[in-house]
Amino acid sequence: MGYFDDLQVVGAGIYPAFRGHIQRRVPQRFSLELVASGRMYFQREPEEQVLLDRPALRWQFPTHTYNYGSVDDQGWERYYILLEGERAARLYHEGFAPLVPNGCVLPIRRVDLFRRLFVTIHDHVMHAGLNPSLAAFHAEELLIRAREEQARPRPFSRYVADFAKLCADLHADLGREPDLPQVAAFMGLSYSHFRKLFTEYAGVAPHQYLLRARLTAAAIRLRETHEPIKRIAYDLGLGNPAQFSKAFRATYGLPPGAYRMP
Repeated sequence: MGYFDDLQVVGAGIYPAFRGHIQRRVPQRFSLELVASGRMYFQREPEEQVLLDRPALRWQFPTHTYNYGSVDDQGWERYYILLEGERAARLYHEGFAPLVPNGCVLPIRRVDLFRRLFVTIHDHVMHAGLNPSLAAFHAEELLIRAREEQARPRPFSRYVADFAKLCADLHADLGREPDLPQVAAFMGLSYSHFRKLFTEYAGVAPHQYLLRARLTAAAIRLRETHEPIKRIAYDLGLGNPAQFSKAFRATYGLPPGAYRMP
């Protein structure tokens, strides 16, 4: 058996606004979920129900039954992957569980970084066929990034609220071009220092963060709607269809039209 043969991604999903209520156990599978935004309740039987109202990673494993669902009509932004194999168990028991007291929920700060990893795995499953080596690589990268969340405070710590508000503002109007030097000045920072701290906070530079957020939104609209590609590109500030196609292909490996096809 090769190094990556005992870790398989057997499913993945993306729900921009999940409003369901679920009670389930998934035999022989580990589920790793990103709660990127919104509010949900969560219970691992027979423990008490908890409210998740900030970004977090959440594990489910085969020996428990879970109840979870939306707190309100807005739902929550949900990404998940399903893992099988001995290495999946090790990733949970030896890697993730020691990070958090309850063993299953880890609050996170760098939401866009985790979105990108989940989207990468999802699109690999949906469009490129299962590849155990790539699945293991990205699943282990998720764990590495989760461990970073528990590391000592970093230089950007005093600006977390400012950066969180900036990211929320960017996502609220992805078609708008933000004046980032003005944001930096408002925070009392030079633009070069602002860019450095933001990169440490989000894992990517500000303009790259915005591009990825736009492309993620575009990917969701391509899957969930029948809107013309030109309109999606225009609404999200991604330029003309040729520019949009080039950027989308560089990230997802397919042009928008091919990505939209079932």
